[in-house]
Amino acid sequence: MFKRKIETKLTEWKESNSQKAFILCGARQTGKSYIIDMFCKKNFKNYLFVDFIANEDAKNIINNCHNLLDYNRALSAIFGEKLKKSDTVLFFDECQEVKEIITMVKYLVQNNNQKYIISGSLLGLTLRNITSIPIGYAEIHQLFPFDYEEYLWANSVSEELIIEAKKCFKSNQKIPDITHNLFLKYFKEYLLVGGMPVPIKTFLLTNNYETLSKEQSYINSLYEADFTKYEAINKKLLLKRLYRYIPSRLNSEYSRFTLSVLDKKLRYETIEESLDWLIMAGVSIQIPLVNNLIDGLKLHKQSLFKLYFSDIGLLMNMLGSFVRNKILSNDTNFNYGFIYENYVAQQLIVNDFIPYYYNQRKHGEIEFIVEAKEFGTILPIEVKSGKDIRTHKALDFVMETYKDISFSYVFSNDNLSVEDKIIYAPIYCVNFLVNK
Repeated sequence: MFKRKIETKLTEWKESNSQKAFILCGARQTGKSYIIDMFCKKNFKNYLFVDFIANEDAKNIINNCHNLLDYNRALSAIFGEKLKKSDTVLFFDECQEVKEIITMVKYLVQNNNQKYIISGSLLGLTLRNITSIPIGYAEIHQLFPFDYEEYLWANSVSEELIIEAKKCFKSNQKIPDITHNLFLKYFKEYLLVGGMPVPIKTFLLTNNYETLSKEQSYINSLYEADFTKYEAINKKLLLKRLYRYIPSRLNSEYSRFTLSVLDKKLRYETIEESLDWLIMAGVSIQIPLVNNLIDGLKLHKQSLFKLYFSDIGLLMNMLGSFVRNKILSNDTNFNYGFIYENYVAQQLIVNDFIPYYYNQRKHGEIEFIVEAKEFGTILPIEVKSGKDIRTHKALDFVMETYKDISFSYVFSNDNLSVEDKIIYAPIYCVNFLVNK
């Protein structure tokens, strides 16, 4: 079993004796059901589970409930005498099929002695469409694909090495070369493998990139199947086109999302719901533009934005073997910038940042801007995939203009160094930035 950070959240929830349900959202194939199943088996004497896709009878019984009494009777019909036992947890999976149970959980946790865990594919979309989310009666968490550190754990990298690298990063000290080279090797491997559990497991067992690619292609096909299953008929094709459009747009000179390239007749209002679908389903990451770094970034959010994949491995799968082999051969003539950017976007989202990007026509672009709680400041982040890491016109302008910004990062393949208010850090260290 792979170690995941969400397990800490589950443990804290159980040990707090909280009278709240635990709701776990996340994209398909991120490992939600497996993690919850293993946790419940390990931590509760009495574990009751129902999958509302696999169990059609249970789905129909629940969907015919209208009040707390109906739900209690329905659960007794589904689980029988086991429902009365102490130290009991109920895991409701695929709850997008019985969305009203999410509303009813408010009353279940108040009136029953059991603990409740709720999950499902595209649950983020389900929560968006529920008029009465049980705020105060549920903890809502998100499971993302494996982040870079979790990938190191999966590869049995020494915890001491990870701690050492984190300490160096936090103190702006050079990381020992042997550790830096090892972590850079795993970083490039992570770009290709990504963070989906089954592809990771497959690659670690087979060490075969073609076998890995088949698993990733399968997940991409599942996502596209979801488009047809859950979206309105007239928008199915549009969702596919939007999803397949992301890689080519990221690799363009101006990587922001541009409708006219996709279809000159399209307007934002036409695709707004479909874009929201991709983001709420956990399939894509949206990074809006800001044009001012004074006060809160949200106040200066613009209509322009970029789209990234929620998993770097699925992006690489869409790009194909040509790009994969460029990374494997360490081809220095190839531009990996958009791939590195997708990695950074993914790691920032995992660590609770809300990323934006900054662009001024005269000075150029800064790939990411975040508000960092730990430092109490706006934090500009540049991403460099090549050797010319000290050329950053836009960053120089921002650091000169906005005096309240105390420092910034440039992430690249190089080891850590500091010049004035700019910290040059290894690209894998983005994962060590935590918004707390």
